[in-house]
Amino acid sequence: MNNQHDISIGSDQWIIVPDPKSTKDDATEIDPYMQMLLPTRKALETQCFSTCCGIDAYDLWEEDTIKNTKKFNHRELIDCIVRPKAKIMNLENEVLVSSTLNNFFTRAVFLQLLEHLLKTYNNVQRNSLSEN
Repeated sequence: MNNQHDISIGSDQWIIVPDPKSTKDDATEIDPYMQMLLPTRKALETQCFSTCCGIDAYDLWEEDTIKNTKKFNHRELIDCIVRPKAKIMNLENEVLVSSTLNNFFTRAVFLQLLEHLLKTYNNVQRNSLSEN
């Protein structure tokens, strides 16, 4: 399987990205919903720059996501993801664009990406609770 345009979230783990059949003019801009995640976004932008590589600039593998955001409170990160996720779930448009991430997404793909981050940070929370 060619995963050239898919989002890598782990070894042989991908969020499959269909080709959005739309233009930026047809897409809903999601950056206003994602402002609280700006510091996290910068921490995960380790592979390149989003201005060059779009979503591929971000290291989204679970272990790397945890390592690159260790200075953040993961409970707060969960809250910062849940709020925009709810807003994005309720958008009518199926095609989204993020100028900051330099990427088009289908709504389903972006929600899968947010869900992946939620799962990652929830696992950190569970593990830290079980260690105490």
